[in-house]
Formats: sequence, C-alpha cells, structure tokens
Amino acid sequence: MIAEALIKGLLYCARIIPIMVAAIILINIIQARQWTNKIAWLAKPFIRLGRLHDECGISFITAIGSPSAANSMLMNLYTHKTIEKKEMYIAVLSNTFPAILMHWRSMLPTLIPILGSTGLLYFCLLLCEGLSRTLVVLLTGRMLLKNVTHSDNLLQQEEENNNIRGWDLLKHSFNTSKRLIKRILFITIPVSLLVYVLVAFGVFDLLAGYLQGITRFFPVPPEGLSIIAANFGQSIAAYTVAGSLLNTDVMTGKFIIISLLTAQVLATAINIFRYSAPYYIGIFGHKMGLELMSLAVGLRMITMISMIYLIYFFM
Repeated sequence: MIAEALIKGLLYCARIIPIMVAAIILINIIQARQWTNKIAWLAKPFIRLGRLHDECGISFITAIGSPSAANSMLMNLYTHKTIEKKEMYIAVLSNTFPAILMHWRSMLPTLIPILGSTGLLYFCLLLCEGLSRTLVVLLTGRMLLKNVTHSDNLLQQEEENNNIRGWDLLKHSFNTSKRLIKRILFITIPVSLLVYVLVAFGVFDLLAGYLQGITRFFPVPPEGLSIIAANFGQSIAAYTVAGSLLNTDVMTGKFIIISLLTAQVLATAINIFRYSAPYYIGIFGHKMGLELMSLAVGLRMITMISMIYLIYFFM
C-alpha cells in the first residue's frame, strides 16, 4: 500500500515539477529579453485595476494554461525583488479567473452532453464566481498598492538586454533560477509523498465522511446528497448522477446547480491537505504557502457559499 502511494506521489511530482521548472526559466528569459511589454497588454485592464507591475500580466495570461506555472513565475519575481510580497499575494489571488478559464477544455465536453443547458449555466456561474473573486482581490490591491508606471521602463531596457541570445540566454536564465528550483524540489517532493501515503490509508476518505454532515447548513434536498457523495470520487461521477436526477425530473436545474456548487465547497475543504497544501507550500515555502492557501481557500469558500444562497433565493 505504501509503495503504491509513493509511486503515485512520484508520478505526480514528475508531472508538475517540470512545468514549474520550465516556468521559472521562462520568466527569467522573458525578463532578460524584456519581452514583457509585448504580451502584458492582454492583461492590461486587470493589472491596471490592481496596480500591478507589467510582469504580473504574464502570470495572469499564463494561468489560463497552467496556474502552477503562473504562480511559479510570481514567486520568481518576488525572489528577484521585482515585486514586493504584498503585490505577489494580490497577483497570486487574482489568478483565479484565468485559472478557471482553463477548465473549459475538460468541463464543457462532459457537462453539456450530460446536463445540457443546466451544465452550461453551471459552468458560466463558476466563471462568474471566479471573476468576482479576482475583481475583489484587484480592488483590494488598488487600495493597498502604490500606482506603478507601465511599460516605459521595460521599453527603455529592451535594447540593452537584447544582446543576450541563444545558449547564453538559456544559461543565464538557468543560473538565476537554480535557487528557487532547489527549493521546489526539496519541499514539493516530500510533502507530496506524505499526502499520497495519507490518501492510501484513507485519512481523506474519513474526513470526507465527516464533512458530509455539514450539508445540513446548505439548501440541498436529500436527493442532492448523492451528487455530493459522487463528487468525492470524481466530478464526472457527480455530473452523471446529476444528469440522471435531472432527466427523471427528480430534481430541477436550480437544485442540481446548488448541489454541484455545494459539492465544490466541500471538495475545496477536503482538498486543502490533499492538493492545496503541497501545491502552495511547494511553490511559496511553508509560511507564505500556508498564508496564501488560507487566503485563497477562504475567499473561494465565501464567494461559493454566497453564490449558493443567491441562487437559492433569487433564481
């Protein structure tokens, strides 16, 4: 059992660590060549609202494809003192919306065939929830951070840094990345292995069983508990159960969505230790990782629960 868990943990590390390492090297290449001004405009409305540096715009766009790569970039910017700690926190928490956008590739092909228009509405509500979180964080950043000048400094330095090319550019970027790469390796691997061992011993399944009792605080009908229980296994299982209840008129689309959102809230609570802790600690270290995890999870829980009750009372 332990050997199998360790193998799964190593496979997980083998999948995510190369992405993090590549992202760290990439951001150093981008910084050395001063390409920021060429792509940051895509995130301009967001970074200007939050008073973030242009470099954070790269992370914002990157989060659409890989949130772990995006946050590794931000940690690298903080390590090299390009941004301060407060700005890094705002930027990390504001990556919520683009991170949710990346899920359309996996969610829509299953949601729409199974749940039809109800599935599409559910996905749109998840996007609205993510966007609302991002806007709240950016407005907070606007109040806490000082205004910054966009692009001008980068444009002035671009010509000077263009002299670094080819192998020298890659070597320079790798050398400046080594400190953070070592930190990720020494933290992410042991934490991930520990989590997979705990999973193998059923610690999280036991926790899930206790958390199901919390549903009495949510407006979920008894039939919706089967959706929540299925979601503890896989989201596609929850969609399948929801589709069956919807097609047989056991539940309306409104309560299907409420049940799915409640399942998301409970899954978020369980995944704090299973996924979130190794993820945040691996990138940001113990102290900042736990702080960011608490802020991200807390904000997600608040907005998700608020949406559940808004749908219940007004939809």
